[in-house]
This record gives sequence, structure tokens and C-alpha cells, in this order.
Amino acid sequence: MSSSMSAPTVWVTRRGMTTSLIAVVVLLSAACAIPSPSPSDMPASATARPSTDVAQPLRPGEMAQTTSEVDAYLEPGGATFATLDAGAEAMIVDEPTVIAGAMWYRVEFSLSSGEWVFGWLAADLQVPPREPGANPDASVPPTGPALRRAAWACPADPNQLGRIPEPLRVRCFSDRILTLNVTIFGHGGRSGYWGSPSWLIEPAQIASTVVPLHVPPNVELYRALADPRVKAAIPVVVVGRYADPASAACRRVPLLAGYPNLDANEMELWCRQQFVASEIRLPDIPIPSQPEGWVAGPGFQPPSGPGWRLLGSANASKVGITVTDAVTAADDASEYQILWLGMGLGPDAPAVDLDREFVARLVVNVSGIGGFCAAARLDGIGVDSSQRLVYGIFATSFQTLATPPPENVGCTTDAAPHAFLVAIDRSIAPSSPFTLRLRKEPSCTDCDYADEITMNLGFPAVLS
Repeated sequence: MSSSMSAPTVWVTRRGMTTSLIAVVVLLSAACAIPSPSPSDMPASATARPSTDVAQPLRPGEMAQTTSEVDAYLEPGGATFATLDAGAEAMIVDEPTVIAGAMWYRVEFSLSSGEWVFGWLAADLQVPPREPGANPDASVPPTGPALRRAAWACPADPNQLGRIPEPLRVRCFSDRILTLNVTIFGHGGRSGYWGSPSWLIEPAQIASTVVPLHVPPNVELYRALADPRVKAAIPVVVVGRYADPASAACRRVPLLAGYPNLDANEMELWCRQQFVASEIRLPDIPIPSQPEGWVAGPGFQPPSGPGWRLLGSANASKVGITVTDAVTAADDASEYQILWLGMGLGPDAPAVDLDREFVARLVVNVSGIGGFCAAARLDGIGVDSSQRLVYGIFATSFQTLATPPPENVGCTTDAAPHAFLVAIDRSIAPSSPFTLRLRKEPSCTDCDYADEITMNLGFPAVLS
């Protein structure tokens, strides 16, 4: 099942939010899933069973399959924003609506990126394939039904979640506490949405082929995620659930013009469909050694400067939890511990006087150097009182390296993140609220990361 955006996807900067999202790969196989009173009563390895029955309208909660390529609309008969391939799956989320003689369904379906979104499909706008050589701009009249029912069965074993359509997982397992045998690895994931709580809203930040795992801000969970055994892709046990209580207050808003809005019920429905981890059990095996990437020679990175000191830095070969946020911050002990563990530099964070300092993590994307030999240097922290702005000053040019990499390291040229964790003296910051930005000038206006946040320092200090 897949769908593609009808226009090139552009990712917009998200401001004023912090993110803590993780994903898992669950090594699973069997398909499943339309809701039933008890998953244990259903076959463990069922497949989708398309039906030709289109005489009766599809009802909320039913799964449908497209019979041909079908456009998705922001509003019935309005602008299109995506195209679903033939055989793509969609869940009906509301009763059908008839407009100008056409039956429309509000549905939830997956984009080609894997992100599930809400939109409108017309039940009777099936468009036949074009003849070879036909004018691609010529109008082709619809020929018949575009949707048909698809029946699924829930598995008895939650470790068989591999091919369940995302909207059905919560309906199969409700709010049961589940134990999954998973492998956590890789980084990635982008979203056309943002909102709150940020750790629940956004897609997985660790590449996943099956089940996204959302991780609430919790020091023990982040400590486990930063463990070398997890980073070495050694299987672990994850305990968690769908229908997390945080779903009730969930807010999910489009980042992009053209992405569909959600009403309050759809926001809560989408959040209930996300798996939230409450425990990560590490295997009782030796911690594997990890190869160290090339790093710049002594004297390359200054340890401190006026009003700031470097707590730690890590390139892509070390970062334990890569985030799309270019700027995150902490001004209490728990937030600081989570930021430190996310650097992948060990369990023991350097001491910080949070009455006198606040902590910022600044992540620069080192274009043209990147990969295994990503090199960047924090040269200072700047302050512009007139703009109520605190920002980072970096050197990321290859010519700034104090020591060139050895020839046998095999540096790559793809862009890669380099993270700096910095303690900044509160006395140099403008009066609150002020802006903490990656660089003095905004990095871009259509990036897939947030390059600034708003800070409000008080006693005790709190993030705005």
C-alpha cells in the first residue's frame, strides 16, 4: 500500500518545540487485523481479503482498498494533495457524505513516506489506465467504484504486528500492555505535522521497517536507548501500549500549506494509534566495543569561551539519539540528563550549575564533509541584545581542520549531523523571553528541523 504526494514534498521549520521520538524495528511476519472482541479468537496469520461488495456504503472502522489509482482531496471536490496506488488501503473514519450526487468518504491512509494522514476519497471516481501514447493531460471519464471492502483478522501474538495497517493496531490490542521483541537501529523519519506532546506527535526518528516506538521524556528510557547494545542492533524487549493516556490531549497541526487539517477527534484517534514505550529491557550480554570514528586533532575545538563552556560534542558516528531539532535546551536536571544521554557519550553527565547556567544542544548539518568524518567546530556563543537573541558560531569548512583525516579512514561526502552540548551562563542572555537559534541568521524557512526555540529563564527556570 502506498501513495504519493501530488507535488514535491517540502518540509517546514518547526519552531518552539522539542522532540524525543524513537522508532523500533520489530522482526515480525504475519498479517492481521480488523477489530474484534478478542484478538485471541482470530487466526494468527490472516491476510487481507478484498471483497467485491460495494452495494452497501462502507462504515467507520472498516478497511477499504482502492480499485485503481485514486486522488485524495483536502475537501470533497476540492484540491488534491496525494494519489493512492491501486490496491492501497484506507480506513473509513466517518459516515459517507453525498455531494452533487457523488459519495465521499473521510479516510486515513498512508503516504509513500509511511506517514498516515486523513483526507477525502470519492467512492465512484475510478479512473481507467491510460492507453500507451495517450495525452497525459487529456481528461479521462471515471468508469466505476474506486473503493472495495478489505477484511482483516487480528493476530493472537502482538509480535506479529509486521503487516497490520497502522490504524488497526490499537483496535486489535486496545490498551493492553504488550511485550515486544524488537531491534532498535538506524535514524530517520520526517513529518508533515507538528504539535504536542512532541514526543507522541512526530514520526520515528530511528529508521524502522515495522513499528514506530514513541518514547516519553524519561531518563531511564533514554539511558537504555543510549546503551551500546541498542546501538549495536542487539535485540531488546520493549514493554508498552497503544491508546496512551496522553492521546486525550494530543494536538497535531500541519507544518505545510496543503497538508490536511485534523479535527479534535482525528487528532486523538491518530495519537491512540501510536505505540508508547514504558520499559526497555536490555539483554544480559557483554557490552560490545564500538569503533571510534576519526576525530580532529588536539586543539581543534576550544573547550570554553566568554559565557559558555562545552560539555560534549559528537558526530554522526557517536550520537546515540539523533533528533531533527537543530536546537534543544534544558534548564532542569531531568531535561539535562536526557540531553546528555542523547549524545551517546556515556552515562555520567558533567556537573552543571542550573541556577547559574542553562544547557543548549546545537546540531549542525555538516554538508560536503559529513558521514564518518563529519567535522565541525563551535567557535563561540553570540548574543544580540537588540534582537533578544542567543546563537551559535560555528566553523564547518574542511579547511578548518587542524589535523587532516588519515587516508585509510574512508571518509564519506554525505552531509551528517554534529551535535554540541553547551552550558551557557544565564548572565549573558537577554532578559526573558529570548530566542535561542542555531546561527545568527535563520538556517532556512523550509527545513525538516527547528532551528530556534523561545527561552524563558526564571528561578526555577522553565522552557517557554
